Amino acid sequence: MSLKAHESDPVPKTPVYCRTAVQERRLWEGGPLRELREQLAEERRDAQRRGRRPNGRKESEIAIHLAHLLANEIVALAKRYEAQVVLEQLKGLRSRALSRARSRRRRDRLSKMMYQKLASILSYKLPLAGLWRPWHVSPAWTSLTCAVCRHRDKASRHGREFQCVACGHQDDADLNAAINLGRRWFEEKAKREKAGV
Repeated sequence: MSLKAHESDPVPKTPVYCRTAVQERRLWEGGPLRELREQLAEERRDAQRRGRRPNGRKESEIAIHLAHLLANEIVALAKRYEAQVVLEQLKGLRSRALSRARSRRRRDRLSKMMYQKLASILSYKLPLAGLWRPWHVSPAWTSLTCAVCRHRDKASRHGREFQCVACGHQDDADLNAAINLGRRWFEEKAKREKAGV
C-alpha cells in the first residue's frame, strides 16, 4: 500500500508540510487509510452476519504500518532539507473531538486518529536520522490566518480551501496553516535565541 503525496511548486525558505516544517509543499491525506478502515469494517460486519470471528487486529496493524511509512517519508524530506519537523501541539484533541461528534460513524473515525502515533514514531525516527525531535507549536488561529499578509478572518476559510479576504491569496487550508506553523516555530526559535535559552 502506498501513500499519495500531492506536490505543488517548491516555496523557497518557507517551511511547509501539512503540519510539518520542510521546504517542499506536500499534503498527505488520510484517504487510503479511511478507505481501508471502511473496507475492513464491512468485512467484519459480513463475518459477524455469517457467525464467523472477525479479524480485529488486522486494521490496527495496517494503520500503524501506514503511520511508519508516512513517518519515513517525513524523515526523508526533513533529512534532504536539513529541516526541523514542526507539529501542532494537540493535547486533548481526541477527547474534545469525540465529545463534539454527533454520529456514531464520526466518533468511530475520530477514536482511531493516528496523530499521536505518528508524533511518537517521528520522535524516535528523527534522532536516528541525525535530526532534532519534532517541535510542537500552538495551532491557534493558523488555519484562519493568511500565510502571505497574515490577515486573520474566519471568512477566509471555506472547508478545505483557503482564500484570504484581504489579499486574495488562495491555497489548501492545511498547507496555509502549515506555513503559519513553520513561521510560528521560527518566531519561537528567534525569541529563545534572543533570551539566551
